[in-house]
Amino acid sequence: MTMDRRLNQYGFSDLKDNEQILFFEDKILLSDNLGRRMDMNNIGRYLNRYPIKAQFSICLLITKGEMNLRINYQDYKIEADDIVIIQQNALAQILDVDERSEIVVMAFADFTLFSSLSSESITQFFKETQKNPVYHLSEEIRDGFIRIYKMIYNDLSNPSFNYKGEALQGYMQVIISHARQWVSTHQESVDTFNGKRASQIYMRFMTLVMEHHNQHRDVSFYANEMCLTPKYMSQVILSVSGKYALDIIKDQVIFEAKALLKSHQYTIQEIADLLNFPNPSFFGRYFKSSVGCSPRHYMDSDMV
Repeated sequence: MTMDRRLNQYGFSDLKDNEQILFFEDKILLSDNLGRRMDMNNIGRYLNRYPIKAQFSICLLITKGEMNLRINYQDYKIEADDIVIIQQNALAQILDVDERSEIVVMAFADFTLFSSLSSESITQFFKETQKNPVYHLSEEIRDGFIRIYKMIYNDLSNPSFNYKGEALQGYMQVIISHARQWVSTHQESVDTFNGKRASQIYMRFMTLVMEHHNQHRDVSFYANEMCLTPKYMSQVILSVSGKYALDIIKDQVIFEAKALLKSHQYTIQEIADLLNFPNPSFFGRYFKSSVGCSPRHYMDSDMV
């Protein structure tokens, strides 16, 4: 079985009937509820109640209220003036949304939009935002982002404006340039607070867990990959994240197991095989110890 078939895929085509979204040539979508109450029936159109793999990258700014998201197995509380970058093919799930929230969403399905930028700039930006998808903006930067968003929206929705593609590339250059500043400022503060070496170990650990949690659920594997002792690595992970390394690994396994179960594409046996459990019974015990119910019960229920 391939990874692409394992999780619910979510693309622009799944949103085309949503009148609150502006599309441009299947390259970019724009949507917001600035100045009006959140449509709780509509928010699920951006993501999904269950984990999905987005076939586009999402930039989401929340200006009021709060929401809880899970991105690549990590939970994030998003509050006013936070901006979130959810990369293409990331696993994403909305856990909870305050109905008073106001958000701005831009999503990109065609990366030729960034062709005017250097490959080094784009690579570095996506590398950093994969590790740290959430950034808090100052009031000034937030207002600047909203101004740019409104300019893009006005240009793309104007039927008499004939240079939408050219304008869009210019806007993307401005957005990425400012975004790289948010990223570098955030990373400097993280390194100062946690210590640069500790932050590097944590980021490397999270990258390895995302790559190998299906095959390896023991802390020693990840410590060996980083040439560290399991005890030292675990202490660093705990000091940076407040969570034990083993719990982080288990959370990611359970999150993917939930996504596979809710996809309704596989039997329990097949999911146990995909996640490298020796048999369905072992998988069932592992799952129930975290979720409180059997995989079959979870699959058939409305549990999130």
